[in-house]
Amino acid sequence: MSRSGRPAGLYTAGLGYLTGLSALAWHGIPDLPAHDTIVMLVPHRTRRVSYDFVQVQRTRRFDPTARQAGGYHICGVARATTDACRRLTDVEAVSRLVGLVIGLGRTNVDALRMELSAAGSSRTRPLRLALAPFTD
Repeated sequence: MSRSGRPAGLYTAGLGYLTGLSALAWHGIPDLPAHDTIVMLVPHRTRRVSYDFVQVQRTRRFDPTARQAGGYHICGVARATTDACRRLTDVEAVSRLVGLVIGLGRTNVDALRMELSAAGSSRTRPLRLALAPFTD
């Protein structure tokens, strides 16, 4: 994806947290699935709506490991991976993504499980299946 998070950060008035596949690209993760939107987390009380290539998602839980990047934040790899997996519908694509970020040493199973636990149950089945082979 060639779009940067800067316009999305401006659109979310500096409150946004870049997450999902765009945040993983920012972290330098290669070979990501194709995507044409930037997902920005905003405070739940915010009344921003999705516009053009910016998908706004309201949240009450922000990533404490996020980094400041100009006018917005970038979620850490574990949170960004979890959010990306919640948007992917193909279990094999989710398994490849999980294997990629773990294989590159950018996050670990425990961090993904912690994010998964905090995410609740909405759209998390593919990620739960991808993490199942990793036993405690």
